[in-house]
Amino acid sequence: MTCRITARVVPSHRRAFGVAALAAACLLGSLAGGVPASATSTAPTAGLAAAAPVAATPARRIDPRRIKPDVLKRNRLYRVGTMTGAGCAPASQVPLDSSANLLAYYRSTLPCLDQAWKGSWRKLRKAGVKFRAPKVVVHNGSSSSPCGTPGRLSFYCGQNKTIYMYDAEIVNPWNAYPGDEYSHGLTRLAATHTLAHEYGHHVQQLVGILRTIGPRYKGKLERRAELQASCLGNVWLSAQRDAYPILADYSQRPELWRYISVSNHGSLANQAYWTDRGYASAQPGDCNTFKAPGRTVS
Repeated sequence: MTCRITARVVPSHRRAFGVAALAAACLLGSLAGGVPASATSTAPTAGLAAAAPVAATPARRIDPRRIKPDVLKRNRLYRVGTMTGAGCAPASQVPLDSSANLLAYYRSTLPCLDQAWKGSWRKLRKAGVKFRAPKVVVHNGSSSSPCGTPGRLSFYCGQNKTIYMYDAEIVNPWNAYPGDEYSHGLTRLAATHTLAHEYGHHVQQLVGILRTIGPRYKGKLERRAELQASCLGNVWLSAQRDAYPILADYSQRPELWRYISVSNHGSLANQAYWTDRGYASAQPGDCNTFKAPGRTVS
């Protein structure tokens, strides 16, 4: 399955959730507005862009051939230190059984993502990298954006710095298991992880990583970017574990909510490596997939 946006084709991706995978999500962007797309999807189980590159002297003309490796491999993002708890309110327990309730859940979660990442932005702010919170939209497959009309997908659009979440990928698996607390817990965790992953792409957008990649968002660079977004999402999950805990039953079954079963997101082993790495340290510096050896981003 592919997402065709303007002149670029960005493959969509499916998240494997035990019994079945319901939908895919795709991260989109144009070269001008900045992001390629990332995505995740949920499914029922028995129990699922572009800121300017950082430059020390903005007025000075810098050869882009020299700055690109710095933006990807030596980005200031990697030096922000350990993310700390933002004092977020406990995760909302609103049922995810409708588009309206799903939007309410995402809107209740987004401020925690904003607050946590903004708190880690001090060093970046001193370097002239401004923080800007994204917006979140829930759509039914017919939504359009400055990055195009993706259809039944979730995606991040860098041109307007908005995360578009496809409702059926969460609402359908939730409603497939009425009264099943285990399934609902997995689906809520999948929704949270998906939003955190997409927010990871927003972070990449703000620090110039996605613009630097530009039309080369495919193959090896795509895998590195997607693995990094998942790592960054897990940095946030780790730091905010008091508000968004991962129960032991769920942490032992990451394949039901955490991994994406397509090649452009890397092997399952490498997805496990990067998500575990981000969660273990809560440090964006441990998410430098662009400097990592090829065996860890295949």
